[in-house]
Amino acid sequence: MSHDKPGARRATPHRFSGLRTQLFAIAVVALAPAALLTVYMAVQEYRDMRADVQADALRLVRMVATDHEKRVAVAHRLLLATALAAEFRAAQGARCPPALGQVLGQSLAAATTFNNLALIDHRGVRLCAWPDDHQPVPPSDVVLARQAIETRQLAVGGYRLEANNGKAEMHLAYPVATPPGRPPAALVLSLDLAYLGEMLRHSGLPDAAVIAVWSESGKLLYRYPEPEKWVGKDIAHTPPAQRILGQTSEGVTEAVGLDGVPRLIAYTPLRLINTNEKVYVHIGIPTEVAYAGVVRKLALALAGLILAIIVMLALAAWGANTLIVRPVAALVAAARRFGAGNFRARCAVAHSTGEIGALATAFNDMAQKIEERHFELENLKFALDEHAIVSVTDPAGNIIYVNDKFCETSGYAREDLIGQNHRVIKSDHHPKSFFTELWRTIGGGFVWRGDICIRRKDGALHWLASTIVPITGPGGELLRYIAIRTDITPLKEVEETLHRSEAKFRSLADTVSAATIVHRGGKLLYANRYAERLTGYSGEELRNMDFDEFAHPDWRPALREIWAARQHGEAVPARYEYRGNTKNGEVRWVEVSGCLMEYEGLPSALITAIDVTERKNAEDALRQAHHELEALVARRTEQLGQAQEQLVQSDKLASIGQLAAGVAHEINNPIGFVQSNLGSLERYLHDLFDMVGAYESVEAALATAAPQTADALRQRREALDIDFIKEDIPKLLHESKEGITRVRKIVQDLKDFSRVDKILEWEFADLHKCLDSTLNIAANEIKYKADVVKAYGELPEVECLPSQLNQVFMNLLVNAAQAMDGPRGSITVRTGATDDGVWIEIADTGKGIPAENLKRIFDPFFTTKPVGQGTGLGLSLSYGIVRKHYGDIAAHSEIGQGTTFRITLPLRQADK
Repeated sequence: MSHDKPGARRATPHRFSGLRTQLFAIAVVALAPAALLTVYMAVQEYRDMRADVQADALRLVRMVATDHEKRVAVAHRLLLATALAAEFRAAQGARCPPALGQVLGQSLAAATTFNNLALIDHRGVRLCAWPDDHQPVPPSDVVLARQAIETRQLAVGGYRLEANNGKAEMHLAYPVATPPGRPPAALVLSLDLAYLGEMLRHSGLPDAAVIAVWSESGKLLYRYPEPEKWVGKDIAHTPPAQRILGQTSEGVTEAVGLDGVPRLIAYTPLRLINTNEKVYVHIGIPTEVAYAGVVRKLALALAGLILAIIVMLALAAWGANTLIVRPVAALVAAARRFGAGNFRARCAVAHSTGEIGALATAFNDMAQKIEERHFELENLKFALDEHAIVSVTDPAGNIIYVNDKFCETSGYAREDLIGQNHRVIKSDHHPKSFFTELWRTIGGGFVWRGDICIRRKDGALHWLASTIVPITGPGGELLRYIAIRTDITPLKEVEETLHRSEAKFRSLADTVSAATIVHRGGKLLYANRYAERLTGYSGEELRNMDFDEFAHPDWRPALREIWAARQHGEAVPARYEYRGNTKNGEVRWVEVSGCLMEYEGLPSALITAIDVTERKNAEDALRQAHHELEALVARRTEQLGQAQEQLVQSDKLASIGQLAAGVAHEINNPIGFVQSNLGSLERYLHDLFDMVGAYESVEAALATAAPQTADALRQRREALDIDFIKEDIPKLLHESKEGITRVRKIVQDLKDFSRVDKILEWEFADLHKCLDSTLNIAANEIKYKADVVKAYGELPEVECLPSQLNQVFMNLLVNAAQAMDGPRGSITVRTGATDDGVWIEIADTGKGIPAENLKRIFDPFFTTKPVGQGTGLGLSLSYGIVRKHYGDIAAHSEIGQGTTFRITLPLRQADK
């Protein structure tokens, strides 16, 4: 089968074009100069074989470099896997936990390549080590650990000689995620270069072969054999170093080694990620040993050539056909199949000897390697295309290749992109300097990494995390640029949303009238301006304080328990109060509410605090006054219980008025002398404080005249805390006087309610005052069940019996409060005026009155309350009082919506 390309011209057959005929003719012509030809071929063979030996040595040193890179990659993966283990956090100096020990036992202990593994925090403290040798942490390891913590990626410390054991090692570090509140740390792993000697021993090279690793400065880092003799020496002056130093690529040279033995030296530089350090590795083989096979083959080749000349004429026809024509035809056929894309094509005469056999073997070796590399590249390309957005451009930036993900992301078809410049997807988001720096970097042959915003064909913007790699030729010339990208648009959108949310949160928090702080169980992450005013600390001081440092020490354990419960999703109080101390020592009470939120990308607690110190003080004073009032009222409650039956049977309104007057009178008497006594007590205390001040003024003189007496007085004053008493007694007197004033107000409201100081006669009264005094008296019944809303209109004074109307208002307000048997409701009091009268409405949001009961509510003794909780006379008496005033009372109610009572009264009584 012909493998000629379509359209190729075929050579015209010639009489002497046959290979067999030509070989026979050559053999005849070459018979005379056979000696010259033999020498020439021998020299050429010698050169080829020397080149093969050098290529083998170069392949061996290249394998060493590749193996080293793989070991670094294995170390990277080992560090990454170990960093994900949660059990490695142990105390300083402790051995690694058992769970981690199993992993390390299978990884580190089984591989002699790695010496040890240590967990080092940013302060240089070893938190965990395997094996635990209790040696001080080298400063270089501390620097390497900090580099890994700061960059959040693998850090390579290069090669160095260890002072404690003389070993040549390479150190790597990788950051680990640490729990909140603990210092950041990194894992540091050492790679022992002694494995190179093991490789050399098992490589099959002669015993006299050496392998060496040395730095760019010429210091010998490792040599096998005899490392103890040569490691650490400066070899920059030696012939091998002078020929290799400064080389940027691999190569082969011949020079006299350190031991004075001429050697064939194959070398290559080792390049590592995340470091610019350059290190060379070379393998040296004695030239006598390296070329022994070449000499031997040369002798055999010369003998073969001479023999071939002798038998050439006799065997020309047969030999040409058997040894040359057929193998060459097979080799040409295989080459054509391989060139047509069949990477599995091989030459069937690979077992032959001589140049054609070597050519066939070389062809098969080449085909095998190309097939393996092609398969590997296809797999890499498939994996890369499945994950990344890939494009290739020429040195001018014109696109010569894009993968499917590039087309999908940009919105352009492949044919629309090939031949175009990358400006076709430019978004104008970046400044000109951005691209200037990009081209300066890749134009200099360096890799560029960064985030680029592009514009799709439909106009939408996308963010791509990009890596642009320049590809250079053997001479350093730029051939093309390969760009590998990942779409990070969702991540950018989340970052932008997070930044906007945090900015909005900060601006809102600084405007609220409450202290707002954010923490994660340690130092405060944020505190608004109100928090500074509340605590007296500056913003910088607050951010250096723990979240519970403002609280009184007695309250701090409770706050830590609340934080721990909130972290675990357990139920915590929606609001709670605690006592705190300001910067100047002032005691403040705060009401706190909190929730979990995400702050700067991590779960945090958002806490708001309101200053309730004044409310707490007022509650304490009110509680004291309430206890005193309850004690007084309790004595009269007994009397009210005895008179209840009589009040129901007789004139209820008059009896209640008299009783209220009696209670008011009884309370007013002790209030009078208590208030008088408080005034006298205040004057006495003032005189006492003046006397104490006089004593203090002579205390200095007394310290000189009678130091023992002065010291005893000072100790007594400190034991009694006289300074605190002087500060606290005026406050106590002030609070007591406020409480007495409030009690007097309640007494006055009782008197206003009952009107006992007036004769029961008609008078003009302000109904708003009547309503206010009644609401004050009924406050204890209402405040736990409903909120009161006053919607007063403009009312003229009304001619009435105020104490009786007060009883009507009391009945309606108490009934409204008792109708609240569910959630807290509201009671609305409305008033208004007409041309000849006024109206009052008392509306509640209670359970309502059924329609069948609504028409009977004013009947005597009718009640819907349980037995013993109502007489059924309240609304009946109220109805009678309103009718007595020539007014009207009506009710409107809806089940579940509430009830409204409306009272209408004339301005004047025509007939009293």
